Amino acid sequence: FIMYIHKTNCPACQQMKPVVKKVIETGKTNMYAINLDEKDNYNVSFLKANRIDKTPTLIVYEKGKEKNRLEGIQPLGNIYKLLNLKGAN
Repeated sequence: FIMYIHKTNCPACQQMKPVVKKVIETGKTNMYAINLDEKDNYNVSFLKANRIDKTPTLIVYEKGKEKNRLEGIQPLGNIYKLLNLKGAN
C-alpha cells in the first residue's frame, strides 16, 4: 500500500492533488491519505518514527516495511515508475 502524507494548506500538496488522483483512479494500488492539518492526524512520534519532515510525502510499504518513498512535488511518471504502473502521461 501507499501512504500519502499531505496538508490542506501546503502549496506543493495542492499541486500534487491531481497527480495523486490519477494514481488512485488506476485502481491498481491501495492508497491511504493522512492530512496533517487535521488535529487528530498530527502525531509527532509517528512523524519522527517514519522520518516524515516534509509534505507531500508518498511512502510505499510492502509486507509492513517501507520499500521506497518520494517527497515533494513529483510528476505522474515518477510515481508510476515507483509503483511499476504503466500508462503515465
